[in-house]
Amino acid sequence: MKVFFAPRTVAALLVLAVLSISGSVVTWATLSAASDTSWHERSPVTQRKTAPITADHPPVKFEPAFAARVANVEQYLLERPGTVSIVIHDRFTGARWGIGEVDDFMPTMSTVKLAIAVDLLTREEAGELTLSKTDYANLHLMLHESDNDAADALWNKYGAKEMLKNFPNYGFTAEFDSATATNWIDLTSSAHALDDLMNYVLTGMSAPLREYLVQETRTVAPNQQWG
Repeated sequence: MKVFFAPRTVAALLVLAVLSISGSVVTWATLSAASDTSWHERSPVTQRKTAPITADHPPVKFEPAFAARVANVEQYLLERPGTVSIVIHDRFTGARWGIGEVDDFMPTMSTVKLAIAVDLLTREEAGELTLSKTDYANLHLMLHESDNDAADALWNKYGAKEMLKNFPNYGFTAEFDSATATNWIDLTSSAHALDDLMNYVLTGMSAPLREYLVQETRTVAPNQQWG
């Protein structure tokens, strides 16, 4: 599966959705580098089954127009098969909202490629490794086209165990789906953890690394533009 990170004209809004239907996972998200709200001051995610939003359920701080769009998503998902977990986080107001069991683990598929990129860039900035021109080319292919071969090359070269050890430092908790699995394609995680990861990109990384990842995910190949 492939992941698309689309640009938005409305600053400071992060939207994450993870849909698991018949064994496949699709994730879409928005990255915006502008925010005055600390991630550590966020409101807790409301975990619940899908239900239309009304004036008193749930008590979120989304603007009325956006709240109406959320209600439309809820109504649409009521008619869809499979397991659905969605986290929406407005980084400007701090409002967060969830559908389904947002801490339940499901296959991450290509969404974990963002975590791989975060780890390698962070380790290089700390002086723990030096990425080559080929490595940067693979990072670009992995993010721009969701290239699996590029992801494999980085995963195998820089150590799966090291990445898994580091992922929680970026708010991302993941585990293999079986005791014998070793590849990134076999990882599982939650909508909540993916939300934490993307907020780490926007608030926890240095400006050069944040700008690099935001630019890469805003300019993905046409076949990745699902939003």
